[in-house]
Amino acid sequence: MRTALLSEVSRDIPSDIPARLTRGGAPLFTAYGCVLIECDTDGAFVYRATNLKSGKSVVLSRRAIAL
Repeated sequence: MRTALLSEVSRDIPSDIPARLTRGGAPLFTAYGCVLIECDTDGAFVYRATNLKSGKSVVLSRRAIAL
């Protein structure tokens, strides 16, 4: 089971991802047809998962930057 899960996760980001899907952030990895994007906002990091086919996006986490 673990091997099947690991085969779905890739740090190789496809070069043909439209820029609108990664707006404001850097893609970290892909898994199950989605890309995880890290956005650095003023004072926080936002982690968003975006479906590569539909373009729908959901915020998974927000983390404040410790000063």
